[in-house]
Amino acid sequence: MSAGGTATCAILADDTVQCFNGATPPGDLGTVAQVTMGYETSCAVTTAGAVRCWGANGHGEGTVPTALTTAGAALSVSTGAWHTCAVTADQTPICWGHLDYNSTVTPDVPPGTGAVTQVSAGEAWSCAVTSDSSVVCWGLPGNAVQVAVPDGVFLPPVIAATLTPGLLSFGARAIGAGASAPKTLTLTNTGDAPLTITAIELIGADAAVFPLSGSCAAGRVEVAAGSSCTLLVAFDPSAVGMQAATLRVRTTAGVKPIAIDGSGFSVGTPRITFRASGVTLKTIVRVPTGGTVAQRTTLRRGGTTTTICRTSGKASGAGTVTVTCRIGAATRAALRKKTLSVRVITTFTPKGGSPAAVTNARKIGKRP
Repeated sequence: MSAGGTATCAILADDTVQCFNGATPPGDLGTVAQVTMGYETSCAVTTAGAVRCWGANGHGEGTVPTALTTAGAALSVSTGAWHTCAVTADQTPICWGHLDYNSTVTPDVPPGTGAVTQVSAGEAWSCAVTSDSSVVCWGLPGNAVQVAVPDGVFLPPVIAATLTPGLLSFGARAIGAGASAPKTLTLTNTGDAPLTITAIELIGADAAVFPLSGSCAAGRVEVAAGSSCTLLVAFDPSAVGMQAATLRVRTTAGVKPIAIDGSGFSVGTPRITFRASGVTLKTIVRVPTGGTVAQRTTLRRGGTTTTICRTSGKASGAGTVTVTCRIGAATRAALRKKTLSVRVITTFTPKGGSPAAVTNARKIGKRP
């Protein structure tokens, strides 16, 4: 909850914002991790990590810098009388608006302030707690000051965390190939007090295709200051096309959101056709985007693996690619003696992406 000059705002149990005596939040605000009320301006950090402001903007206090409007950009925000300050994802303080009613003095952060864990905007001054637990203040008449914490006064413990990397993208993977090798997310306690993971949520229609494991995923987890835990995320597509979800790690330092995506493609069972000239294997591949499909068929005989045919095809966009592999007369002759076991390896490489392969084992029956 935050009380300001003309209204009060609170975060409800479902992470939405409700304000009293005015300051109605925008309808598309969504869920938030923090809300702050200034004199006539309200701001919030969404659960995606972006800053949104609403209300009065007579001094620029409600004009959020573009860099802070993207997901994962901000850790916290504080609104004062005529200016607003925020802590970015890399713990840099940034302020906008003005320190005075006449809009003549900007709330520029003093050079060399460095990383901060908290910032607070007032009427004509702002203060921040730096990463070494000292306090820096700046404002009218414009002189920055380094404030020593008085004897007998103790700063509250700093509860902070980072979750890296900020995005997980798995690229292409075949349906039915099983879960991919997991990618690692690391949650690091960058504060000076224990950090508690209260919940881990996968949100979105495709959440089920991203299985989770790792030390962070074991229920309610406490991470000591300076320590970290890991989340392992895999991708096991269930449909052709892009699949995405949002992972939210809820901690006592706030909500850490991560976007996850991957694309599925399917490889049909090779259809075998016998002809006098040889054997044909035809495979239908459904792809989510443009790219190339390469296929090779191998035969293992006498301890040696031999490639007995290669083929390829191209897709200009999402759709179906049919590849046909023709096995020559020598293999056709071998089938007169016994059934052969072959492996059909199909590789899809999306435009601008990395290749993904799937293997089908097939038996080609003996033919007189």
